[in-house]
Amino acid sequence: MKRLFILALLIGSTGCTNEFTGTQYGEALTLSTPTELTALLESPAEFVGERVQVEGIVQEVCSQRGCWMDIAVDNLSEKIQVKVEDDVIIFPVSAKGKKARVEGIVQVFDLTEQQVEAAAKHRAEDQGQTFDPESID
Repeated sequence: MKRLFILALLIGSTGCTNEFTGTQYGEALTLSTPTELTALLESPAEFVGERVQVEGIVQEVCSQRGCWMDIAVDNLSEKIQVKVEDDVIIFPVSAKGKKARVEGIVQVFDLTEQQVEAAAKHRAEDQGQTFDPESID
């Protein structure tokens, strides 16, 4: 079974800051110290249900509604998905490639192979890309 890691931001208690422009989306960040993204990825079970703040490079942004973005550590090989409810925060596609700091509640979803494939297909469609089942990592 594949595991999909998602840092889900809750309505009314979300925050995201673009470090290059200082632009803030959602409410102000409340935590003073970020959690290392690599620590979150190495031991996600330790953080489930906890509010964390992480920073990294925005790798992808939902081009349809701006409702999610992937944030990666500096080497871009490890990432999490930051997801908000539609229209609560709209992450701009222009954030791609920029450093961001986000805060929210950690959720980990265990998905079947079929669910992973369906999510990847939906994501490709959202991005206007052709879905390739071989591209699922």
